[in-house]
Amino acid sequence: MKMQVAEIAKAVQAVNAEQAWPDVNVTGVAFDSRKLQAGDLFIPLMGANDGHQYIQSAIEHGAVATLWASDHADDVPEDLPVIMVADTLTALQQLGQYYLQKLIRKSWLLRVVMVKQRRRI
Repeated sequence: MKMQVAEIAKAVQAVNAEQAWPDVNVTGVAFDSRKLQAGDLFIPLMGANDGHQYIQSAIEHGAVATLWASDHADDVPEDLPVIMVADTLTALQQLGQYYLQKLIRKSWLLRVVMVKQRRRI
């Protein structure tokens, strides 16, 4: 996965206006800060623990941006781009759907190009 933060913000219908996120690239997503890899988008989920508590760990592991629930607006990190959403789980689902559609479009385009190439032979 390779997307820019601004594209992710649009895909998940961020409630904050696109800020100065010049060319910040995301190479993956993680909702467990212990398994996060450098370049990932951190997605804090609510469960037995509040994932928002682990933002510092995510930053230390190399998170380049985070989704952030708007009801946690008092604790917004300032160390990286924050994509504010109403609900992080819903935003994760929206991002997954968006990315899948993007892959389908690329796959379809690749097939069209391959068919056109075959016809030339």
